[in-house]
Amino acid sequence: MAEPEYIPVSVGILPASWAKYRDELDKLVRKHPIIFGEQSDERDYDDIRGTYVTGRHVDAWGCVWHNVREGCEAIVKEHPVPTRADVHKLKAPL
Repeated sequence: MAEPEYIPVSVGILPASWAKYRDELDKLVRKHPIIFGEQSDERDYDDIRGTYVTGRHVDAWGCVWHNVREGCEAIVKEHPVPTRADVHKLKAPL
């Protein structure tokens, strides 16, 4: 066979969607394990962490993420490389 049986993909669902659609979304995800993978028996629909929390977050590289809506994806608004020349000064986090 020259091609895979399935197209390899990864699907992620934002915490805001889990918080809003809860059991409906859980049923959909469990119905399609080939797409979403196997699911655990317990899910805390209101457990929102990391850059999905509203506010300002700084990652290991020094990028400053801003999130204006709980459960949605944050965006980088400030970064440690303001100019092209600064790329040469950038050090990998430990």
